[in-house]
Amino acid sequence: MSTVTVAGPTGTSTRGLLGAHWLMLRTRGGLILLALGVLVPLAMLVLVLLTGQQTFDVDGADLADPLINTTVACALFAPLLGAMIGGSPFRHGTIVPLLLAEPRRTRVVLAAVLVAGGVAAMSAVLYILLGSAVALPWLANQGVPVGEVLADPALWWRLLGSTAVVAVTGMFGAALGALLRGLLGPVLVLVGSFIVEGSVIAYVNDEWFRWSLWANLVVLTEPTAELSVPFWQSVLFVVGVLAAVVAAALVSTTRRDAA
Repeated sequence: MSTVTVAGPTGTSTRGLLGAHWLMLRTRGGLILLALGVLVPLAMLVLVLLTGQQTFDVDGADLADPLINTTVACALFAPLLGAMIGGSPFRHGTIVPLLLAEPRRTRVVLAAVLVAGGVAAMSAVLYILLGSAVALPWLANQGVPVGEVLADPALWWRLLGSTAVVAVTGMFGAALGALLRGLLGPVLVLVGSFIVEGSVIAYVNDEWFRWSLWANLVVLTEPTAELSVPFWQSVLFVVGVLAAVVAAALVSTTRRDAA
């Protein structure tokens, strides 16, 4: 059985702390979520490829839209993974041994957020590798100039942006999990915010979409596109919202009992 390595009177080492959060995914639920986070987007990719795509007046990275667009689907499961890392230990009391080894709860929460972001990003990268192994030969067989697609820098920027969005949603899940101490709460908050944002903003004024978290996350998946909201503004907005949620989780955690 794995244990947390204690590095002295100041608490656990950073490596041990990150490893302790990583071990929380080595459960049946964690492994299922990891698998679904890769296999569901892969199934979506296959479906898109089978239904075909129109390639006239399209060139470069746009020819790889089936792969690029389905990468974002990894974000469907990233918040769940994050919430499992950041919230479930508090809810089930398994956080107590870790807090005994590392009483500085800010480090515990920050480590959970970092691990969630890293795991989410790795799931996106794994999907990109598997998806490329499926999509590129298929597109080549359909007469798509794969060399032209791979040579377009926009392809790599869009894949990088999509991976970043998956990582950020995982970090949001971990921060909300630590704040709400559970798995269901973060899911309801994220889904609810998506529905409320879209409904309210569409009803009031479409210009307000620049203040929508989800709209700005979409902008991050298109770093090279000329959209109504500047890319740098979306980066600052998303980072600001994430920092606020993490700060709330840190304040809340330091003021509560471990149990």
